[in-house]
Amino acid sequence: MMPTVSTDGDPRDKKRVYMRRKAQMYRARDKEAAAALREQAYALECDLQWLQRNREAEPWREVAQARLVSKNEAIATNETLRHQVHDCAEAIQDMLAQVDARDAPLFQDNLLAEGFRSGPTPPVPPPAAQVINPPPPVHTNRIHLPPIRQALSGHLNSLPPPSSLRQATPSPPHQRNSNMPRDSFHLSPPSMDLKRKYDMETN
Repeated sequence: MMPTVSTDGDPRDKKRVYMRRKAQMYRARDKEAAAALREQAYALECDLQWLQRNREAEPWREVAQARLVSKNEAIATNETLRHQVHDCAEAIQDMLAQVDARDAPLFQDNLLAEGFRSGPTPPVPPPAAQVINPPPPVHTNRIHLPPIRQALSGHLNSLPPPSSLRQATPSPPHQRNSNMPRDSFHLSPPSMDLKRKYDMETN
């Protein structure tokens, strides 16, 4: 409670009381203005947060600038990786040049298994063609004749009987005569001569 000052005193006391009241009024007005400013700032801050949460899209200039920076970084990274792959391929080629020729295929297989490839991927060889086995050979009874000199000298006791001479080996298909039947047999000239001579001596 403010002390009461009598107005009947000195004029200087009146002036002092007047200045005190004016100061109290100004302080109260400043407090009200500060409270209003605080409320306005709080309202503006709430509006700003709502706009930041609910904005639909970024400004196109900022989006374009961000995408340009990302694109440049991706291009630089790809170029660096491309140079690294090229350097690795050259190093592998130098290592292959120093490997013994006998161990080179095994060394290349290990590189392919580990994922290192120098140059383009080699083409996959086509599957092997189906191998057709030839027909089994036909076993025929061959006649073991004595030497020609022994046959001409008259020593023909070791010759087989005439019936076995007819079991000669059939000629191959490409050597048969087209006029002869397919089941005929081809006798070599020495066998024919020996057969005639043997028939003449036995008769």
